[in-house]
Amino acid sequence: MPSKRSAQRGSFAIELAFVMSFISLLFLFVMDLSQQLLTRGQLDRLSYSLVSVLKERSRFFVDDGVVRLSINNEDLLTLWRIAAPELDDASGMVIESAIAADSSQRLTTGVACRSNEQLHQAEMFTLLVDEQGEPLPLYRVTICKQIPAWFDVTTEATHQLQASSVMVGR
Repeated sequence: MPSKRSAQRGSFAIELAFVMSFISLLFLFVMDLSQQLLTRGQLDRLSYSLVSVLKERSRFFVDDGVVRLSINNEDLLTLWRIAAPELDDASGMVIESAIAADSSQRLTTGVACRSNEQLHQAEMFTLLVDEQGEPLPLYRVTICKQIPAWFDVTTEATHQLQASSVMVGR
C-alpha cells in the first residue's frame, strides 16, 4: 500500500500548472486592456489636434480672401495626410461641421466609424453666437481605429476604438 506522502507527490506540479495558466491569462488580459487604453489616449490627442487645425478657419482655410466656414473633401484629405503617420489602414476619420442649426456636413474617409450621433442640435446653437448675434460654426473630428480584440467575445477578431473632439470655429 502506498504511503500518504507518495500519493501527494504530483499534486504540487498540477496545482502550479493551474495557477500559472490563470496568471498567464490574467497577464494577457491586462496587456490587452493597457494596449486599448494607450491607443485610446493617442486617438484622443490626435482628434483634439486635428479639430484645433480645422477650427482655425481664418488661418488655414481661406478662399480668395474669404474665410470658408464649410468643410469639403480637400479639408478631409488635408487632415488625413496630417494624421497619416499616426494611423494605419485599419483607421478612419469623420469630420463634421454645423454652421447653423439647420445646416450640417459630414465627410468620411477610411474605415467606417460607428458614430451615429448628429452634431447639430437646434438648442445648442442658441448658445453659440458671437457679439453680433451671428451663429458660430461647430466642428467635430472623430477618429476610429480597428485593433485586435483578444478578449472581446462580441466581435470576431477586432475591436473599434474611437475618439471625438468638438470645438467652436473662429
